[in-house]
Amino acid sequence: MKIFISWSGELSHSVALVLREWIPVVLPFAQAWVSSEDIAKGSRWGAELAAELDTTNCGIICLTPDNIQEPWLNFEAGALSKTVDRAQVHPFLLSLPRKDLVGPLSQFQATEFAPNDIQKLVGAINEQAGVASLPKERLDRNFQTCWPDLNQRLSPLLAQSSDKQVKAQVASAAPGSASNNELTDEDVKALTIMVQASGERVFPPQLASPLSIHPERAKHIMEKLEALGFLLASHNYIHGTSWLLSRKGRAELVRRNLL
Repeated sequence: MKIFISWSGELSHSVALVLREWIPVVLPFAQAWVSSEDIAKGSRWGAELAAELDTTNCGIICLTPDNIQEPWLNFEAGALSKTVDRAQVHPFLLSLPRKDLVGPLSQFQATEFAPNDIQKLVGAINEQAGVASLPKERLDRNFQTCWPDLNQRLSPLLAQSSDKQVKAQVASAAPGSASNNELTDEDVKALTIMVQASGERVFPPQLASPLSIHPERAKHIMEKLEALGFLLASHNYIHGTSWLLSRKGRAELVRRNLL
């Protein structure tokens, strides 16, 4: 049984990697798939992703306060819900209350980082496995044995997220700091790649390749940076939209000692 684990951002990625290792230990029939680890270097990202979505049995979306508004996760959740039988899509929440789920993701039953909730998630996946599913007694033993390891690995990430939220709230109260706090590590990497274009306009596939992400995800990043004033867009009916680093974007890189 294949489980597609979706992520966006550094913290969400860390959660996805932990789940990728942990789930097959509790459910030996499960094969957890994470794009950063399971797409071979040099492969076509879009083709690999589409193939996995076509053959998956279950989807887990790793959500944190940093990525709850990320359009790419809604895109993958929508693709999974159309592909997976009976829409077996599970938002996995770290440092994020259920009430904060909005849009397409709010349609699915979410799992919070708590033993009872995660045990229910494991049980739901097990029920979907059909003849490969484990007897309840064995499943319960597996979970009780493996839960301490998951708790030990995810608890520091929960603390990291909580600490980051507190710092962000304090920093956002400072004059002129709000726009800077909205940039993720991935956003900053995108800006550094944009500056290497030396004044030439960049299309999403050109940004996607060095970041090892799907072009649609690159487009979402560029649209966000445009909204913040760090990129300038040029719309072309034939070739599509391209972006150029703005003076504000260049100034931001200078401020971060990256230019």
